[in-house]
Amino acid sequence: MCKDAARWHVRHRAFRDHRVVSLEELNTNPKLAAVPVFCREHNDQFRFFDEDCGHVVCRDCVTLKHNGHKCLSLAEAASKYRQEMEALVTKASTQAEEIKGAEAKVEGVSLELKQAYEKEAALIKGTFGEFVAAVTAHEHLLMTELDNIYKNKSFTLTEQQDRLRVFLAGLESAVQRANAAIQSPGNTELLVARADVVSTLGALERQPPDLEPQSNRAATGPAQ
Repeated sequence: MCKDAARWHVRHRAFRDHRVVSLEELNTNPKLAAVPVFCREHNDQFRFFDEDCGHVVCRDCVTLKHNGHKCLSLAEAASKYRQEMEALVTKASTQAEEIKGAEAKVEGVSLELKQAYEKEAALIKGTFGEFVAAVTAHEHLLMTELDNIYKNKSFTLTEQQDRLRVFLAGLESAVQRANAAIQSPGNTELLVARADVVSTLGALERQPPDLEPQSNRAATGPAQ
């Protein structure tokens, strides 16, 4: 996080049990990632994961606020949900590769469109360059039509490419967070990150982008 986000994070009540350290601190002391996290309300180490609430809790939390809930030890919960997150990461990684392939196809079609445009433009200009004023007016009409075709198709392809890049960025970010949580030596970090990762990947999966280029017709020039 940036400094502003970090300051907001530690002040927000929803994240009062989170611990924020700088990257410099983490690089200097990698063991910080495995330091036990304590409940700020009861000053006791988190030892359980409440499956009903989806939160890590201490012994006092279980007794006072989560009595009767299904609670697992951190190790049990981490083992259970690590497999779930690994499956999500595998699926998301596969989708990321498909997105990359789709983006490459869109870029290729954009290049073909540009080359077709340049070819048509050169043909039009060469053919009508020596004609009289009336023919020159017709050339202008054809060029305007060709420009509109090119602009419309380029705009469609550019928009699609932007959507693919945004989707891919969100997907890769979620995968990175999930991998970081999976590889974390502590169980708490995995369980805390799980809800965000599952929610993000679920939202992306419900709104997949169109992987086929939206402007992929061979003919690009105006009618002669």
